[in-house]
Amino acid sequence: MLSVRCTTQKSGLARWMFRILNHLKNKSMAKGKPDLNILFIYNVPFRGIAKMTGGMVSMGMAHALTEIVNGHFFKGMGHLIKGFFANRK
Repeated sequence: MLSVRCTTQKSGLARWMFRILNHLKNKSMAKGKPDLNILFIYNVPFRGIAKMTGGMVSMGMAHALTEIVNGHFFKGMGHLIKGFFANRK
């Protein structure tokens, strides 16, 4: 799995989310009181999302998120939606 921290990601969505998270992280660090929730979100890998949601996000859905971030938006969204309905059963 690739990290979202790179501003050269193919996905505009990934670059946009990185800019938002980076801005929030820098803003909280400038205050001198780092926001631990932002730092956690900034550093967690997609597999961590799957493992920490109590089954709401499956590992297949985490892989679909990785596809979306890597520039395969429609393919990844298809897998994410399919994983969502398979996970509901």
